[in-house]
Amino acid sequence: MKNRTLLIAALGVCLGCSGGAKDDTKDPAKYALSIKGQVQEFLDESSREPARTSQLAAVLLETLEVYPTQAVGDHGATYSQLTERCRELVQAGKAGGADVRNKLNEMAALIKKLPG
Repeated sequence: MKNRTLLIAALGVCLGCSGGAKDDTKDPAKYALSIKGQVQEFLDESSREPARTSQLAAVLLETLEVYPTQAVGDHGATYSQLTERCRELVQAGKAGGADVRNKLNEMAALIKKLPG
C-alpha cells in the first residue's frame, strides 16, 4: 500500500510539473522529452507490477490526451498512436495477457521515434 501511495504521488508530481511548465510546451523537443520520460516510467512500473497496468495507463492517458494542444512538431502521428495504445491498455490491462505485453512493446517502440 505504501508503494502504491508513493507511486501515485510521484505520478501526480510528474503530471503536475509537465502541466505547469507552459514554456516547455512551446518547445517540441522539451515536450517530447517530458512525454518520453513519463511513458518510460509507466512502462517500467507496468513491468514491475503488471496487475496495475490498466490503472497506471488511465493516469498516463490524461497526460497524453492533451497532445493536440501542445507543440509536437512533426510528431503528431506518434503522439496520436501513443494515446491510442494507452487508451487500449486501459481496457486490455483489465484482462492481462499477451495483448497487454504487445501494446507495451508498441509504446516502447513509439517513444523511440520522439526526439530527445
